[in-house]
Amino acid sequence: MKKSKVFSVLFTILLMLAIPLHGLAATSFTDVNEGFWAEKEINNFVDLGIIKGYPDKTFRPDNTVTRGQAAIMIARGLKLDVSDVGSVHYKDIKDASIKEIAAVTKAGIMKGNNGKFEPNKPLTRAQMATI
Repeated sequence: MKKSKVFSVLFTILLMLAIPLHGLAATSFTDVNEGFWAEKEINNFVDLGIIKGYPDKTFRPDNTVTRGQAAIMIARGLKLDVSDVGSVHYKDIKDASIKEIAAVTKAGIMKGNNGKFEPNKPLTRAQMATI
């Protein structure tokens, strides 16, 4: 994949303030009004299948992005193969995002620390810079 495409995906992720994990089309988010500064990017990411909304039809644009959510967005955005990633051994991973976390780990994009991935912790600016 070209570096410019990877950079574009990662830069757009930086601009995003939240990644809901369940939901509907961006046009139906009750908290993303027409003219919202990130409306176009949110809609584009929804159309590409990178992000989704919450079950209550919100996007929650002011929420922070967790490490697990970032792994999901990156795996989807870069179209990483999550069907045969094997396993990673993080003590704190027990949810559905394990395939995406394994994919970004195997690709060398993200990694854990001391045997943990810490998927529910916010992604720091320093961590995003290393990604």
